[in-house]
Amino acid sequence: MLGCCAGPQGASKASLEHAAKLAMKRAAAICSSGLGHKCAWQHCNGIFLPSAAYSFAVSSAKESKLEKLQSRVARLHLPRLGYSRSTPKAAAHGPAEHGGLGLKDLCLEQGLAALEPIVKHLRASTEAGKLISIALPWSQHAAGASKPILEDKIGRAHV
Repeated sequence: MLGCCAGPQGASKASLEHAAKLAMKRAAAICSSGLGHKCAWQHCNGIFLPSAAYSFAVSSAKESKLEKLQSRVARLHLPRLGYSRSTPKAAAHGPAEHGGLGLKDLCLEQGLAALEPIVKHLRASTEAGKLISIALPWSQHAAGASKPILEDKIGRAHV
């Protein structure tokens, strides 16, 4: 998938459907392969996740749709990684330091992909970065929130 397609209203339904189809195809291929656990982990982090999250920086999918896709893909990936298909989501996506498997969460990846260009522009001091550094305090003021608006969205669905 080179590029992504968005609808006239900025909807990314077609982009998500294409990414989901590609993700399921790749997950099914890894499920039916003879790869060992180590190679399956490398495929999951090095090939599957970048291809599934490619369009996340410029599109926004609903959390429920991403969770549905993620659960379908996890059922295919987990056995190849050496775990049961019925492994709880909290254990599969929990950090390895706390006993989880450390699988990446697609909702989190979408949020990070959307913030990455902002951070890059701010750090590089580009014209866009300068405009962002002006717009952020104004947005903070307009939101009327005491916490930074990019830090915590709980209770501020309007932001």
